[in-house]
Amino acid sequence: MNKIDQLIKQFCPNGIEYKMLGEIAEFKNNGVDKKSIEGQNAVMLLNFVDVFRNKYLYKNTLTMQVTANERQIVDCNIKVGDIFITPSSEILNEIGRAAVAKEDIVDGVYSYHIARIRLFDKSKINPEFIRYLFESQQIQSQINQKAQGLTRFGLTKPKWESLNFPLPPLPIQQSIVSILDKFTELTAELTAELEARRKQYEYYRDRLLTFDERGGYIEGYESGIVVVVVMMVLSIRHLGR
Repeated sequence: MNKIDQLIKQFCPNGIEYKMLGEIAEFKNNGVDKKSIEGQNAVMLLNFVDVFRNKYLYKNTLTMQVTANERQIVDCNIKVGDIFITPSSEILNEIGRAAVAKEDIVDGVYSYHIARIRLFDKSKINPEFIRYLFESQQIQSQINQKAQGLTRFGLTKPKWESLNFPLPPLPIQQSIVSILDKFTELTAELTAELEARRKQYEYYRDRLLTFDERGGYIEGYESGIVVVVVMMVLSIRHLGR
């Protein structure tokens, strides 16, 4: 029995509770436009690409400056623990990509191209757990079933709020997040390592396939490419441990 099984047996012996998104959070998608209007306040905009490319959001994630009125700055603010998703896209499997704000982002607002999910009670639900659930087949299959559109796909607000989420007790949520964060970190390290080895491989490959003007072979690079291939294999094995 692994750690998660032990926690489930301890905290929810009768099974895991399910709740609809609308029961546990406020869902809003009335964000700010990508415009600068004279007389309004300058703000930084959290946009679709920021959410699509990141798991966690910080002040320096936002790079686009726009303007917003006082009401928009209040209504579309970004607080620690807020979850943002991509609510529509021309590509079906790009819907529901999620990212979590790791800090209050002062003078930051979110774009109308994304939606904000603000949990009612973060003492019972870990925002990062919800973010990972949006990656799961269980939630993605619900999104795909409820999505509508011909050239652009999306869900209505009531359909987003009707998504059904499994909610184990907080200690289980936190344990799952910790495990998945570690896997994410290891995957990023492996990706960087393989990219570096790929560049080395391309260098040695080009040298091995380069001949002098007389058609002669330039020697001395065979061992280099062997080392690169071995390092790539070792990197993959390291991740699997």
